[in-house]
Amino acid sequence: MKDYRPLRKYLEGNGKTVINLTFNNLKDILGFEVDYSIALHLQKNFRCRYKVDNISEKSKSVSFRRIEMRNEDNGTTTITIASLLWW
Repeated sequence: MKDYRPLRKYLEGNGKTVINLTFNNLKDILGFEVDYSIALHLQKNFRCRYKVDNISEKSKSVSFRRIEMRNEDNGTTTITIASLLWW
């Protein structure tokens, strides 16, 4: 099984709401080749404060979106506990 912890650390350290990475960017972060099938695996199995929002096979890129939950009572934004689970 591939180790995605470097990606998790990168995304969570970035802080942006949406992060777009090319397959080459992902290779630099993860230390192994990333192709469309790896991107699909990320979409299905990768868990942290970000989820795979979009995969483009044509541009060879993956878009990640931060998972948030809006608290309507006081207007604050909170990261959901479920999104913090790392399997």
